[in-house]
Amino acid sequence: MTHVREQPECLVPQHPSDTRWSPRADASEAFYKDYHRLQSALQEISLDATQNSSTRNEADALAKHMNTIEIALMCELWNNILQRFNSRSCCKVIPSN
Repeated sequence: MTHVREQPECLVPQHPSDTRWSPRADASEAFYKDYHRLQSALQEISLDATQNSSTRNEADALAKHMNTIEIALMCELWNNILQRFNSRSCCKVIPSN
C-alpha cells in the first residue's frame, strides 16, 4: 500500500455510480494509469501477515490475474471506450433552469 500512498499523483479507483458515466470513466482511468502500482499494492497486501488469510489469498489471486495479457488489454480497451463515451456525453449535458 505504500506504493499508492507515497504517490500524490496516484489516482485511486472508486466505486462507480450506477447512473452516470463519468465516475466509470474516472475509475477505469485510475486503474489504467496506476496499473502497476495497484498490482504492487495487491502483492504487498498478499504478503502482509497482519491481514487475514482470505484477504491475502484474494490479493494474491488478483495480483497474479493482473499479470495476464487479457486483463491488461481489457483494461486499455475499456479505458479508451469509457473515456471517449464520457467526453461525448459531457458535451451533450443540457443544464436545467
